[in-house]
Amino acid sequence: MSENKVKKDVQCGKIDFSRKRAFKITLVALFVGVLLYFVILPLIPIFIFWVQYKFAKPEVNTNITKYEDYIGQNAKDRFINKHSVDEVIFPKTITSDMKTLEYQMTYYNPWEEQFLSYLTVQYSDDMYRLEKRRLKEQGIDEYKGFYCAEDEPKNYDLLALEADSFGGFVYALIPENQDNTVTYVEIIFAPYFLDLNVEDYIPKKYLLEGLDVSEDNEYRKAHIN
Repeated sequence: MSENKVKKDVQCGKIDFSRKRAFKITLVALFVGVLLYFVILPLIPIFIFWVQYKFAKPEVNTNITKYEDYIGQNAKDRFINKHSVDEVIFPKTITSDMKTLEYQMTYYNPWEEQFLSYLTVQYSDDMYRLEKRRLKEQGIDEYKGFYCAEDEPKNYDLLALEADSFGGFVYALIPENQDNTVTYVEIIFAPYFLDLNVEDYIPKKYLLEGLDVSEDNEYRKAHIN
């Protein structure tokens, strides 16, 4: 066999081997691409959701000097738009002649933002009359049936209430035995339930009678089935 023929055979073998190797590499690359596109990529949002849900913690503020950072027209960043639920029922600002008895704001965002706040203020006689008038002008939305709410809290009278069939409630209460105090409450969340136990963050005495914003609430079941 001539030397030239041997060289040609060897070269042909190399060419065949290179083609087979390239074909295998192409198949592997195609398989990896399909795996990434159809399996890995769809799982990324689920993984992000799991991480966020797993490690999210409620942010609680009880410093009344920070009130305007979290509530009202001057609120900052993520507290400006709370699922488009209006907070006009809450005081615009806290002034030196308002005696703050209770205040707590809770923010939680495992996936959808959730806001729980309550504030109790004791007013002077004149300011109390003015505040009651202001609140009564806000009116009371129809709320019974929303998230199983049946009535105003026991021993309290509603002065104003904004109800959103999906986003929750903002309202103001006064005790039946009036003592110049007004309690403001907001429970705002994306439909149809609250991840937190509302009673851990707002005293039960301020909650609407029958209110159920737990994951298994009947209002949610009726609207998603």
